[in-house]
Amino acid sequence: MLTKEQLFLSACIDEAWSFQGLTLPNPAVGAMIIDKNFNILSIKAHQKAGDAHAEVLALLEAYEALTQQKTNLTDPAQIHEFLSTHHNGLFYDKTIFVTLEPCNHYGKTPPCAKLLSTLKPKQVVIGAQDIWGQSAGGSARLKEAKISTLFLDSKADIKRATDLLYPFMCLKNSHHFNLFKLAMRINGDYKSGIISCEASRIFTHNQRTIATSLIISGNTIRHDSPTLDCRFATYAKHNPNIQILTKDSSLQNLNALRNAPLFAIPNREVLIAHSPNDLILDSGYNIIEGGFGLFASLSHHIDALLIHISPTLAHTQILHSALESIHSYKLEFEILHTTQCDKDTLLWLKPIRS
Repeated sequence: MLTKEQLFLSACIDEAWSFQGLTLPNPAVGAMIIDKNFNILSIKAHQKAGDAHAEVLALLEAYEALTQQKTNLTDPAQIHEFLSTHHNGLFYDKTIFVTLEPCNHYGKTPPCAKLLSTLKPKQVVIGAQDIWGQSAGGSARLKEAKISTLFLDSKADIKRATDLLYPFMCLKNSHHFNLFKLAMRINGDYKSGIISCEASRIFTHNQRTIATSLIISGNTIRHDSPTLDCRFATYAKHNPNIQILTKDSSLQNLNALRNAPLFAIPNREVLIAHSPNDLILDSGYNIIEGGFGLFASLSHHIDALLIHISPTLAHTQILHSALESIHSYKLEFEILHTTQCDKDTLLWLKPIRS
C-alpha cells in the first residue's frame, strides 16, 4: 500500500508530465502544498524556462487560497519578494512536496531553497536529488534552516521521479533530445485527416515554440502540404525551423518541396537533407513528426517516442502495412508515463537499447 507521501508525490509527478517538453532546457517539475489535515491547498508545475518554478507557483496559489487575496503576480523575482515579506507564518505547519530538490542558485529566477528557508514550512518532501552543479544543494540549505527534509527512497519512487527528468537529462548529458511525435487512432490509423483533439494540438504547437527544429519527410510535404506553424500555441508564437528528409534529389522534387506553404513562414530556416546523416540531430530539442517510414529511417537517433492516442476509429487500408512496419523494427520501449490531454492519451516511450 502506498503511503500518503507517495500518493502526494505521485500527483506532483503527473502534474509535471502535463508540461513535459515545454520546460526545456529546464527539467519538468511538479509541486504541492498540503495543510496539517492533509488537505491539498495547491498543485502546480513548472511551465516554461524563465518562468516561476513549480514550488513558487504552488506556494503563491496556496497563499492566495489561505488569504483569499489574488496577487496577479507572474514575475518570478516579484513572487519571491512578495512571499518572503508577506507570508506571516502561513506555511509553518504546511508540507511541501516537490519532484526535484529545490534549486539553490540564482539563474533566470531566484533560488527556491532560499524562499523555502524564509517561509519555513514544517516539512519538504522530495522525489529526486539535484546533482547538476550550481543548482544542487537545496536540501542542505533547508536543513540549515531547521526544516524537516525527506527524500522518498523506495526504488519505485526514485524511478518515477527520475523518469520525469529523462528529456532534461538527455539534453544535459548528450546535448540533444530528439522526440518522435505521432498522432494515432486506437486502430493504428495515423493517416486519415485530423486525428488529435484540440487540447492535444495545442500541446503539440506549444512544443513547437520551444523546439530547436521540426523534422519531417518529403512525403509529408507532398501528401499534406503543411504550414507547420504554431498557430494554436498558447505560448509565445515562435515558429520552428524545419528540416526535411527526402531521398529524391531531383530538381523537380526540390522545386515541389520549395513551393510548400511552410516556406512562406517568415524568419524560418529550412534545411533539405537527402540522408539522415545530413540532418542536425546532435544538438538541441528536435521534434520529428511523421509516420513509421520516417521513424525507421531515424530510429537510431530517437531519444523518445510520444504517441497521441485518439479514442476514435476510422476505416483505413494502410493499417496492415503500418503494423508490419512497426514489427519489422523489433524495437522495445519502456513506458515512461501516460498523460491525459482532454480526450487524447499521450503515451511517452523510451527506446530500450542494448
